[in-house]
Amino acid sequence: ESAFAQQRHFMADASHELRTPVAVVQSETSRALSRRARSAAEYEDAMLVVQAAARRLRRIVDDLFLLARADAGELPTRHDPLYLDELVEDCAREVRSLAEQRHITVAVDAPSEAPYAGDEALLHRLLVNLLDNAIKHSPHDGTVAIELRRVLDAYVIQVANSGVPIPAELQPRIFDRFVRGDAARSRNDGGSTDPLTSGAGLGLSISRWIAAAHGGTLELARSDEASTVFRVCLPAPAH
Repeated sequence: ESAFAQQRHFMADASHELRTPVAVVQSETSRALSRRARSAAEYEDAMLVVQAAARRLRRIVDDLFLLARADAGELPTRHDPLYLDELVEDCAREVRSLAEQRHITVAVDAPSEAPYAGDEALLHRLLVNLLDNAIKHSPHDGTVAIELRRVLDAYVIQVANSGVPIPAELQPRIFDRFVRGDAARSRNDGGSTDPLTSGAGLGLSISRWIAAAHGGTLELARSDEASTVFRVCLPAPAH
């Protein structure tokens, strides 16, 4: 009964998340076609809105497909040799253009030579998810810091940002599917969240699964007025 209830809840949440971009596509296309005489600029504006909605639909569907395969045990992880320090640098470099748009600095502290065996594509997704969230919730002219350290028999990766903290009542559920911290943090900051650009609440759930698939963990280390810190721990190879 618990499993069926969870499945029903999951389907209801997924339907809710998909409803908004579908409604946007329908309304924008109907509006664009409602009159024969429209300028090229009006059609372009409508297409830009439809494009944003389509991107959100694609992102949600891709995330749902990944989670479905993971739940069914159909997504085996690779264990290829790689260097975590290089992966951290690559992920930071990838998100810098997004950070620069908000005048945010991405600081990297990763020692060289951090050999590891894992699924590079999945680990890349985990780190980019964390960095993307940190950038979105950082104040303008702020700093997002990603740090890699080896602590005994584990690699510890921390992603930290300042800004509005995750509400205390939401923190225990932040890794649950479809739980979105962005809307709550935006309300606390007196702003608003665009339903076409905000997350669907699947990124952290996917990231935690990726860490677990590598025998590691992902946790919210802290979220207060000083900073929000997510910590990834991965088992390190023997020296």
